[in-house]
Amino acid sequence: NRGSPVIGYHLERKERNSILWTRVNKTIIHDTQFKAQNLEEGIEYEFRVYAENIVGVGKASKNSECYVARDPCDPPGTPEAIIVKRNEITLQWTKPVYDGGSMITGYIVEKRDLPEGRWMKASFTNVIETQFTVSGLTEDQRYEFRVIAKNAAGTLSKPSDSTGPITAKDEVELPRISMDPKFRDTIVVNAGETFRLEADVHGKPLPTIEWLRGDKEVEESARCEIKNTDFKALLIVKDAIRIDGGQYILRASNVAGSKSFPV
Repeated sequence: NRGSPVIGYHLERKERNSILWTRVNKTIIHDTQFKAQNLEEGIEYEFRVYAENIVGVGKASKNSECYVARDPCDPPGTPEAIIVKRNEITLQWTKPVYDGGSMITGYIVEKRDLPEGRWMKASFTNVIETQFTVSGLTEDQRYEFRVIAKNAAGTLSKPSDSTGPITAKDEVELPRISMDPKFRDTIVVNAGETFRLEADVHGKPLPTIEWLRGDKEVEESARCEIKNTDFKALLIVKDAIRIDGGQYILRASNVAGSKSFPV
């Protein structure tokens, strides 16, 4: 800067196979970032910068790498913590509304230690699904998280909105069972028919789920399928016969206690 403070910058661009440089800014740029507009999609561009002070304009910087002008994808939806433990937190989010004209190929998850940490990668391989578990966290430390989408053209979205502060700790919450009110009434099933019993199950930590008939646990068989997942309980009985009748009980249990729902 020849001993004088920099008062601003000038930005130039050119197409990769051209020797003609074009000034991008109309007035001096006072920041160290600038949005180049009116680019042609699919064209490769190089950029260079000049600094200016009261003495004049300096030499050009080295040329940037080549960048292809592409439409960016929208950011993903705000991530939500669906499972919180003392050393790991599972996040879930929604896909970008607009993919930038190319298929979304993955996501980058970032975390920040609160109150004054910097954003850092929390995922070190491409995250394909819209769910990811961040591990290696410190118990009782507060964090926030955000997600960046990447499409097949190689463009990255802006970061999603942050989750807001989340404390890494084992959350304890009594199991809750939510079932369609129709299951409170007597269900009539004819011989040979199939019937399904299903419910939403929540709790922290995730409850273990059991289906009982009377005081005995229901076991899977050729006619009986149990398809329980983290948040849903499902029992399917095929080709019903007389011994399948009676009262069924759904029981969810965790360290906070247990909850039963008779059907």
